Amino acid sequence: MWSSVVLSIQEDRIAFALHGLSQREGFWKAPKMVAFLDLARLTPDYYRDATSHWDEHHWIDMT
Repeated sequence: MWSSVVLSIQEDRIAFALHGLSQREGFWKAPKMVAFLDLARLTPDYYRDATSHWDEHHWIDMT
């Protein structure tokens, strides 16, 4: 359910959508991602800036 993720700026929404193509289904529902997305909702550019530095191991840990 993509509509449950509300990011404030287009660049963050685009990055999130692209991650939806490469990460496991429902990646945004993982507990660590839920906490991360709560912070990203409040801070423009946070999602894009933070995730741009994540490697595969970080993604696995978060999801």
